[in-house]
Amino acid sequence: CFIFVISIALMNLITAVMVDNSITQADEDQEVRSAWEQQRKQTLVPKLEAMFSCLDEDNNGFFELDELMAAPEPLQEALCDVLGTDDIILIFERLDFSGTGQIRIEDFCQGVLQLQDEKDLELTRMSKQCTELLR
Repeated sequence: CFIFVISIALMNLITAVMVDNSITQADEDQEVRSAWEQQRKQTLVPKLEAMFSCLDEDNNGFFELDELMAAPEPLQEALCDVLGTDDIILIFERLDFSGTGQIRIEDFCQGVLQLQDEKDLELTRMSKQCTELLR
């Protein structure tokens, strides 16, 4: 009976060690994934800023739908590829947080990164609108 209890206790101990190692590995994987995602964003932001510069033809600090529609085809295709859609108007609507018909560089970069992260842009849009109302 004593040997039976000891063997069960040892199996429980081994199981606990395995579970603990699995949890530790999962935490480390999450840290690595977060670091990789942060690095990816850091390398993407300068490209997005360059893309924005091309879209902002009149250099007024924002671009409008007509500027996006008039953009060179390769630029439109690159934006569609980054966001995984072919609907350029939908892209503009999703990035126009303020609903003014103008997209600032901050909104453009943040919106593209969020769309890639598949975060809900509607929540961001509402947050920005509430911030504007409180000013």
